[in-house]
Amino acid sequence: MSRALRRELRSIDDQFSERDGDEFEPEELDVIVEGMEASEPRTRSSAVRLLDTTDVDATTLPMDHLQPVLVDLIKQGIDADDRRIKRTAERAARVLAKYGLTDPEAIADLTHLGESMLAVSDPQLRTGGSALLGPVLMADDYEPGVDEVDAMTHHVVMTVQLVDGFRQQIDLIVPALVALANLPDDLLDRVPPQLDSVDLTPFLTASYGKSRRGVARLLQTLAPTAPEFVKKYVPDLTTRLDDDEPFVSEAASIALTTLADRIGRAALEPALISLPDVLEGDDQARRSALRVVAAMADTDPGMLKRVPVERIEAIGRDLDPGSASRERAWAIRTLGAHAAEAGATGVVELTVELAYGTVDGAPVDDAIVAITPLQRGLRDAVLAAPATAACSVPADADWPPAADLGPELPLGRLNNTIANLDPNGTRAELAEAVSEGDSADGPGVDSALLGYWITGYAVRGAFQTEPTVLDNVASIVTDGEQPLPRRRLLAGALTVVQVLEDLDESASDRLASVGMALEDASDDSLDLLGRALRAEDD
Repeated sequence: MSRALRRELRSIDDQFSERDGDEFEPEELDVIVEGMEASEPRTRSSAVRLLDTTDVDATTLPMDHLQPVLVDLIKQGIDADDRRIKRTAERAARVLAKYGLTDPEAIADLTHLGESMLAVSDPQLRTGGSALLGPVLMADDYEPGVDEVDAMTHHVVMTVQLVDGFRQQIDLIVPALVALANLPDDLLDRVPPQLDSVDLTPFLTASYGKSRRGVARLLQTLAPTAPEFVKKYVPDLTTRLDDDEPFVSEAASIALTTLADRIGRAALEPALISLPDVLEGDDQARRSALRVVAAMADTDPGMLKRVPVERIEAIGRDLDPGSASRERAWAIRTLGAHAAEAGATGVVELTVELAYGTVDGAPVDDAIVAITPLQRGLRDAVLAAPATAACSVPADADWPPAADLGPELPLGRLNNTIANLDPNGTRAELAEAVSEGDSADGPGVDSALLGYWITGYAVRGAFQTEPTVLDNVASIVTDGEQPLPRRRLLAGALTVVQVLEDLDESASDRLASVGMALEDASDDSLDLLGRALRAEDD
């Protein structure tokens, strides 16, 4: 009977592959369930393997019926000495992790089962336990104890050191790598000391996507808290910037740029060799490369001398601000830093043009997400050539007068929102921070306000390094021959400087003199801004 049942299971496997579908027929599911409930371990293993190795629509599986059977197979494996039964338990855990962790009431029971599997010093059971805990850790529905963390790290080390066969090692450790990559911050410090005895490089550069994804994600997670551990993988992370898997490429770029904040130039220098090729790659490769070169601009702008800046210029022009505002902001950051570092005033006009085009063309939330590299790039452009940058502010931009933005510009609120953004955060994390800031009381933020803001930030930042910047800007604000939109924007920028900067007496007097020149102007916006600039002098 068992032999005939296994033949039926093989036939189902063949038929499923041939029809290229995403669900089993009802009668096929009956056979699978019968196989999992069979008395013979080999038959149970065949049935569970069929569920584990096929990708089906989860909604078509009768998990209410399958889950108790799978749980029973796991419990049998925990108590068994037979290797086949343990292997079946591991596969059952994978199936539950893939299809069964949807019912909140069941999650607690299944995480407890995962903990029980990890408690047994067996590679199959610890792989299965890691597979069960990974999804709930990713969803922040569970916090393991130190015993579970130590069991997973020990499992990775023992597998790499003792198990023969690279593919088998990957199958065993990837669930643990995924689970460890999603640990709460307070448990991450337990991971590097354990994993320091093994080399993850072969798994980061393997031909198997799931292996590269697991290691890249783990290194991204550990970069903020364990830079010394991640540092040894910098050359290998650099090779992943143009990985075929977008997830791996992004994780590698985030790990490198986060690491740059901790250890500086050493995290980015190896990338200089491959960047020219990566910048010629597909959309994801260029995105990852732009993130890295923007980090170079923040960390050591001198490195940009070895970057093909003309390629950055071309990419910046081609990127659509409506759909790629953050990538465009990284290009702006790089170009501004290059202008300031190399004295490349010819790049200043393009940097300014791209910056205001991004603010004007991007959805407001996307523009705020991208604002840190954007405003830093514009600041460096202003510093490189203050008069050129000021005269490059759009003369025909449709900025509403500051008087139309409300009785008070919500600069303080916007400043707090931007200050809380992590430049190396994911798009989702940044969007959440923006959403939290946007829920505060007070006037809303729109592209016009952001235009005033980034201009003020740029002037303020450049002024902190070179005080004469204030005179350059003030002379254009008070020049009646300059286009009105440009004067409005630069005058609004000076009010931002006034609000955010602790000015000395000389600078305060200079702003007050600008305010006097603007008061009673025929343009209501300039008149309003003039009164604001004189406010502290009254």
